[in-house]
Amino acid sequence: MSKRSKLPEKAARMPDLQEAAKQIAIEEYAREVRRIRGESARSHRFTALLNALFGVQPGFIEQYVNGIEKYLKVEGKDRMLRGRADQFSGNLIIEFERDISSQGRLAEAEEQLRRYTACAWSNEPPDHRTPFLCLATDGLRFRAYAPLARGPEAAAIKPDDVELRLVEELNVAKVQWSEFFYFLDRYLQRQEVLAP
Repeated sequence: MSKRSKLPEKAARMPDLQEAAKQIAIEEYAREVRRIRGESARSHRFTALLNALFGVQPGFIEQYVNGIEKYLKVEGKDRMLRGRADQFSGNLIIEFERDISSQGRLAEAEEQLRRYTACAWSNEPPDHRTPFLCLATDGLRFRAYAPLARGPEAAAIKPDDVELRLVEELNVAKVQWSEFFYFLDRYLQRQEVLAP
């Protein structure tokens, strides 16, 4: 029989250093992106945040960077539709604007997302179109959309044929860091193409 210790046992828990690093990275990002005015600079700062949060996963940041400023084009009989998406990888299209709290800027971002989705869908067979997800953001505010085609059986899709249905909104300044992390994880860390 062993002798009972007179020292009280306490549950010990090691701090999760990765969680602390994520929190610091997101809080620094939120502070810095408020001061950045240009959409290109905000996009680059967002890429740096993704590297801090998800860069340890092999190939993630390389795949993300390969989709920056992706050129999309479709030629029709009487028109050519083209554009340069701020970010296009997998089934995610991201459009950065300077300030999406402005109705005009938000409308511009949505129009560009419709155009990029129409370009991508017009290059795919109607019965095997990718179920895209679209994000409009200024780096602080994020709006996630599920695009739907009016007349999905058509071979060529015009931007006016694309309807953007709002799925989720998030403002980095108004949520806990963990909520923003899981928002990014939901949209950027999918390993397979999922229907919205």
